Amino acid sequence: MALGRYIITILLLHISVPCWAQQSDGADKAKAALRQMHNYIREAKELEFTTRFRAGDKVLGQNATGSVHYLVRQPNLLRVTAKLPSGTVVVVSDGTTLTIHEPNKRRYREFEAKDSVVGSLYVAAGLLGTQTRLIDFFWSIDYLSVDRTGGRIGTLDTKTFGSKTCDGFRVQRDLEFWDVWLERSSARLPCYVVSKTTDGSASMTQTNELTWKSNPQFKEDTFRFVAPSGHKKE
Repeated sequence: MALGRYIITILLLHISVPCWAQQSDGADKAKAALRQMHNYIREAKELEFTTRFRAGDKVLGQNATGSVHYLVRQPNLLRVTAKLPSGTVVVVSDGTTLTIHEPNKRRYREFEAKDSVVGSLYVAAGLLGTQTRLIDFFWSIDYLSVDRTGGRIGTLDTKTFGSKTCDGFRVQRDLEFWDVWLERSSARLPCYVVSKTTDGSASMTQTNELTWKSNPQFKEDTFRFVAPSGHKKE
């Protein structure tokens, strides 16, 4: 279930949507599509995708952009390279040791790897910053896709991203909203995710555009960290 909870992601936007179908037929369609996505991610042995993101806080007037590249092998191997406004962060898990590397600061830290991808990513949440919103999205889909209570699911209008036509769905849990557009494919992978959370003291909005690589091929050393010369362990 690591990737079902993980990927991940990324993340809901205060955009104008002409339609959010909350009727039972819309909810059933949304649940079926999201469950299809959840099952594909859970069962895939290897996944690779890149997301470009934009995050903003209306209350503080802060905005940030960047990109994150994810390489994942089930159940708990990963390499994440995040290019953030604060600098580059690399997170590597070989299944035993989780390394968080900040190449710009020439330093890295080591932790015990968790037994799931999402668990390891939450260890690095402080440095990954807003990208935990994408992780939260995949965790919420894992929670809702098995028909537990605690949220609402509905449909949104279809949109085109690049050359792909994607079906839109909305997930709501408490004060968090995710608008997600899924590919029209058997995998139902997300093309675009918009997340928003409002708790009275903050109003965060983040968009993630995702590009997935078909049939990723990883090298033997992909999930092994080797400290560059001069970079110190803290």
